[in-house]
Amino acid sequence: MRLEVPGSSRARGARPVQVDTIPRFFSPIDREIRANNASGGCTACPNGKTTREIGSPSDDRCDICPAGQGMAEGGSSCQLCPSGFYGDEARTAGNFTCERCPAGSNIYRFRFQSGPSSTSDNLFTSAVVTKPGASSVGQCSVEFGRVEDGNWKLTSSGSNVAGNSADLDACVASCRANPECQFLNYDYAGDVATRCQLRVSTARTIGTTLLAYKVVPNSNLLAASMGSGLFSWWVDAAAQEVGIYVNTIATSSMADCLSTCTLKSECAAVRMDGYSSAAKTITSCTLLKGAVTITETVRTLVRTRIDNDISITAGPVTAPLP
Repeated sequence: MRLEVPGSSRARGARPVQVDTIPRFFSPIDREIRANNASGGCTACPNGKTTREIGSPSDDRCDICPAGQGMAEGGSSCQLCPSGFYGDEARTAGNFTCERCPAGSNIYRFRFQSGPSSTSDNLFTSAVVTKPGASSVGQCSVEFGRVEDGNWKLTSSGSNVAGNSADLDACVASCRANPECQFLNYDYAGDVATRCQLRVSTARTIGTTLLAYKVVPNSNLLAASMGSGLFSWWVDAAAQEVGIYVNTIATSSMADCLSTCTLKSECAAVRMDGYSSAAKTITSCTLLKGAVTITETVRTLVRTRIDNDISITAGPVTAPLP
């Protein structure tokens, strides 16, 4: 679309001015050139900054960082916001900061009939994470969470490795340090040497079976069981070992599969078989759940994977799948 530059003058009969659709600014010389012909160009804002409108007339309008970016303390250029922070897409002029995600919105209180009796041992507060470059507080997610309240356990019949069993926090740290760790089970009544068990992927290359887990939102306004519309996923050749079968959906659409799980409160994960990396389709979708048992001493925490996720909030699956 061709528009005249606001504030510019052009001779009668001159060609209309092409406004750059990328937020940049016109230098004074460029403005005069563009007032009479369409051969001028926009000048990029310095240090990765941007403007709040298209066709800005000067560099003093370069007064924000792009959405998902900000400046580190003492820095001078815009960079992607790290995990746990976001660059607000609706920020005001002069705001170059990455905002920290709210902390403490989700406090996971574990109350068991057996196990430790002290309050501190029955309390776990998760860190909050985002994918680098997050642009809103709605993208902040709990790093380790559970889908259902109570003594909730997600089973894993194999492919487990022992983690640090010193305490729950040490077990969480073990899972965080292992890039293939999907979730952890910590058994307060178990043997002290093996009470921390990590569920790890059995395949680290392109495969045809995917496991996708609900990402718990960092908001006490949303039910954890309804999810955030995001899923952490792993390629896993032994996905059949995880969870309790709910039902199978006949669909080739990954988005339909994930949408069904999001809207079903008991669904904690989905197993997608027959995944095609070329077509981004599947042959079947199996919904999986955990179990809540009043006497259970195992605590399950599912990990949010920030290096990859599957989003259904925008319609099509947008994650860079293998």
